Amino acid sequence: MSRLDRLLVALVGLALAGVTVLLWRPAQQGAWAEVLVGAEVVRRLPLDHAQRIEIGGRLGTSVLEVAQGRVRFVDSPCPGKLCVHAGWLRHTGESSFCLPNGVGLRIAGLHEVYDAINF
Repeated sequence: MSRLDRLLVALVGLALAGVTVLLWRPAQQGAWAEVLVGAEVVRRLPLDHAQRIEIGGRLGTSVLEVAQGRVRFVDSPCPGKLCVHAGWLRHTGESSFCLPNGVGLRIAGLHEVYDAINF
């Protein structure tokens, strides 16, 4: 490898490191959870207030729990229970949906965060 090749590799490495530092954003704690039934937001739950709520959907009732700045599905009438297995959500941009029941959770905050599945 020649000197010029080494210089080029070093410059590309520095450029990648610089872009990473400029664009990387740490996960931010969400301020509230939006509860969706279908495509409509039906409730806004503050994450600093512990509570357990029931939301009716297409198949029946989904149970949601808010505690210690996070939210989760506790139970839902869907067959696979993927929404329950998703666990706790706490960072802005995280979401979990019970598609068969048509109920969803989305964490929101003051600064929205987008990832590869949002557009």
